[in-house]
Amino acid sequence: MKIGTPCDVLLAQEFTFTPVVNSAKDIGFDVVSVPLDFAPTTKGGKAELTYADHLSKLLDNWATEQPGKPKPKAFYVIPDGQNPLGFSETLEHKKKVLELADKHDFLIIEDEPYAYLNFQPVTEEPNFELTSKEFIKELGDSYISLDTTGRVLRLESFSKVFAPGVRTGFIVAHKRVIDLITKYTMVSTQTST
Repeated sequence: MKIGTPCDVLLAQEFTFTPVVNSAKDIGFDVVSVPLDFAPTTKGGKAELTYADHLSKLLDNWATEQPGKPKPKAFYVIPDGQNPLGFSETLEHKKKVLELADKHDFLIIEDEPYAYLNFQPVTEEPNFELTSKEFIKELGDSYISLDTTGRVLRLESFSKVFAPGVRTGFIVAHKRVIDLITKYTMVSTQTST
């Protein structure tokens, strides 16, 4: 069963988790890659990933960059511990991407299986004495915590930090979106909701 039509467009980071891209193509989406810029380290010592300038140029010039294609409906991103590269986005970068999503009217699918893992540089001694609140504060802001328009779907997984073999996850999104996903699940896969 095809969900997308042959002309529905999904944006994805240039290097990304290929099973998601392949699944999107299988259900009818045309996947367009967004080029990435890499900075080996930042002030905090974490590898930084940026692409907002490329995304802005692509969207502002969509008619000439992607002739005949409608503007994208969604953008799939892995903002923290990006797979396969391991880079993370800064808060400022996430804000720029959200502004572009508002301006060009697309959803952000924030895949965060690695959000709760510690990405301290290997040269630092790990701090095992953080309180829960200190640990959460170090995680930084997610797209969904910055979202004010209901356009972010956050995908989370228990498989990276709790039960590696289980491969179970959940979606955090605006109630309207969750209601639509629940209804679709009831008539398609009939898995737990």
